[in-house]
Amino acid sequence: MSCFTMRYRPAEELRKLFLPILVAERVITYCGGGIASSSDAFILHLLGHQNVADYDGGSSSGRSGSNGGSLIA
Repeated sequence: MSCFTMRYRPAEELRKLFLPILVAERVITYCGGGIASSSDAFILHLLGHQNVADYDGGSSSGRSGSNGGSLIA
């Protein structure tokens, strides 16, 4: 996203930036609160990636589970 216009950059520029990720079979995006990661997931989807997921609520969502709420990759 451009800091000046608050719009996404052109698709070809995004494709160059995301190229190392676009070749992955599956991508799961995550961040602290789920805001930045949802934007990345949206961009990957727009660029044609077919298997993208976003960790709902981010890594600090406070979910409890067998691993204490930690994200395991």
